[in-house]
Amino acid sequence: MTGAEKRRACVGRGLLLVLLAAVALLCGERGTVLAAGAQSIAVPSYFYPGGAWDRLGASFPEARLAIINPASGPGEAPNPDYAAQVRESRAAGLTVLGYVHTSYAARPVEEVRAEIDRYYGWYGVDGIFLDEASTGCADQPYYAGLYGYVKARGGLVVLNPGTQTSECYMSASDIVVNFEGSHASYAGGYSAPAWVSGYPPERFWHLVYAAPGEEQMLEAVYLSKRRNAGWVYVTPDELPNPWDTLPGAAYWEAERRAAADGADETPPGVSAPAENLVLYSQLGPGEGPVPVRVVWSGSDGQSGVAGYELEHGENGGPFEAVPLPAPSATAVTLRLSPGEHAFRVRGLDRAGNASAWAASPVFSLVARQEDGAGVSYPAGRWRLAQTSGAYGGELRYEKDPPATARFSFAAREVAWVSARGPNRGRAEVWVDGARAATVDLYSGTARAREVVFRRDFGGRGAHSLEVRPLGVGDELSTGTRVDVDAFLIIDQGTP
Repeated sequence: MTGAEKRRACVGRGLLLVLLAAVALLCGERGTVLAAGAQSIAVPSYFYPGGAWDRLGASFPEARLAIINPASGPGEAPNPDYAAQVRESRAAGLTVLGYVHTSYAARPVEEVRAEIDRYYGWYGVDGIFLDEASTGCADQPYYAGLYGYVKARGGLVVLNPGTQTSECYMSASDIVVNFEGSHASYAGGYSAPAWVSGYPPERFWHLVYAAPGEEQMLEAVYLSKRRNAGWVYVTPDELPNPWDTLPGAAYWEAERRAAADGADETPPGVSAPAENLVLYSQLGPGEGPVPVRVVWSGSDGQSGVAGYELEHGENGGPFEAVPLPAPSATAVTLRLSPGEHAFRVRGLDRAGNASAWAASPVFSLVARQEDGAGVSYPAGRWRLAQTSGAYGGELRYEKDPPATARFSFAAREVAWVSARGPNRGRAEVWVDGARAATVDLYSGTARAREVVFRRDFGGRGAHSLEVRPLGVGDELSTGTRVDVDAFLIIDQGTP
C-alpha cells in the first residue's frame, strides 16, 4: 500500500469513529491509533538507551508510545546511542517522540522549533512531546503554531500541562496529558471538566507515579479507563524524577495485562455477612455486650476488590457505618448488646464500581442467665454464687459428678459462658444427646465471663446442650470447680 493509500484508508477509519479524533492522530505516518475501547501504555522514558528501552520495545503492542529526552531536549550535538535506540524502538513497533519544554509559552518559538528540527534531523522521531504547556486559552495560538509546525512533518503532537486544561487546546494537539501526579492524588482527588467525556479516549494520557504496589497500580489503570484516558502509565517510582526507570518485572507485566484489558464496568460480587459467637472471648461486665464475629467475602475478575463498606442496624433502627480495620478487611469482631441485629456489606472495585448491598437475615442475640428460660439442673447441687465478675452478677457451680446443667433452646448457634482460673476443672459438653467436647476450665489467671464452648448448627432448630462436670482437673489445677455463668444463642428474627 502506498503512503497516499494509507492516508486515504486512515481517513476512512477516522470517519467510522465519527470524526471525534483529530485527523493527525488517526492518520500519522506510524498509525498511532487505539482501537475503540482499547487502552495502551505510553511511557515518558527519560532513561538512557539500553536494557529498560529493550524491555519497553518488547512490550509492544501493550506499550505503544515512548519519549526520548537526551538532555532536557535534543542536546547540542547528536547522541549516537539515542539515534540507534530510536531505530530499534521504531522497528519494535513503538512510536517515539522527542521531548521539548515550552516554559508555559514563555520560551521563544524559534528555540522550540530549533529543537524540533534537531529531533527530526538527528533522531528521526515520530513526533514531539511539548512539556510545560499552558492551560489558559490566551496562549493557545502559541501551541497551535507549534502543532502546525510538527504536523507539517507528519508528526504526532502531545501537550503536557500535567493537569486539566482548556478545551481550546484540543485543536492544538493530538494527545493531552490531563493528569500527571501521585497515586494518592489520582485515587482521591481527581476531577475533570465535563467536556473531556465528549472526546474519544485516545486524546488523553494519564501519568501516575508513587503507586507502590500492584494493588495501587491496578486501581490507577482501571480508574483511568473510567476517566476516559486511552493512554496511561503507572509507576512505583517517586519524585524528584519518577520517569527515570521502568517498574520491576512482575509489576510491569501486571500493568501490561491491565492496560490490554477492557474497561471494568462490572461491580464486584459480595457475599452476605455471616455472624458467629467468638470462642474464648469475654463478655462485658454486668450484662454487657457480647463479642460477635462478622465475616464476608468478595471477588472481582477484572480490577480487583479495593475495599468494603459494612453497616449495622440494631433493634429495627437505621443502618450505620461500621469502622473496619482496613478497607479490604473481610472480617471484624464487634461487641453487640443482646437484641435484634442486621448487617449489610457492599464491595468497591479499583475501577470505582460499587456492588449492591448484600444483607444478612435479621438475627437476635440472646443471653440466658444461669437461671434463665430453658436452663435446668437435673442432677447435682449447682450452688448459686453472687460475684461481681459474673455475667449479671450471679452464676452456679458444681465440682463433682454426677451433675448436669441443661439448656434447651431453638436457635442456629449456641455458646456456654463460664469462668476459668487456677482452681477450675474439666467438664464434658453434650449436644443433642451426643458428647461434643471435653472443656478444660483451668487457667493460670482468673478469667470471668468467657465463651468456653460454641456450636454453629448452620440453621435454626430445637436443640439441647448439657454441661457435665468430671470431678477432675488439669494437673496444675488446685480444684475441679465448673461454673455455669450464662448461655448465648444466635437465632433468626426478633427475640
